[in-house]
Amino acid sequence: MNKIFIYLDESGDLGFNKGSSKYFVISFIAMDTKTNLILKRKIKKVKKRHKIGKDVEIKANKSNHSLRVDVLKEICSLPIEIYSITTKKQGINKSLRYLVLLWIACDHPHFSYIVSRYTTKSNYDYHII
Repeated sequence: MNKIFIYLDESGDLGFNKGSSKYFVISFIAMDTKTNLILKRKIKKVKKRHKIGKDVEIKANKSNHSLRVDVLKEICSLPIEIYSITTKKQGINKSLRYLVLLWIACDHPHFSYIVSRYTTKSNYDYHII
């Protein structure tokens, strides 16, 4: 059975208070099993080049420019799909705020596209990592 691997991350928060973020962003990359194995090897090599422990997570906001560029070059060399959903929270009606953010997180057209694209083939399975 072929698997689709999705690496997902978010930025911002779900709050609407004075100190809350102005935007909420969900981004993810999707790839098949073979590409996922290649990506893991490439990231392992990047960590070795930058002397980062194998069990240490690379965080872009805590990484230097050289490391970020190295990681992005490796990712962009692979046949992957990249998606990002950005919402400016300020314009959302107060009574609908959490409902809209939940819709964005769970039922955005880009997300549905990923899911529906592969559900028609019974040989695919899903893993969110």
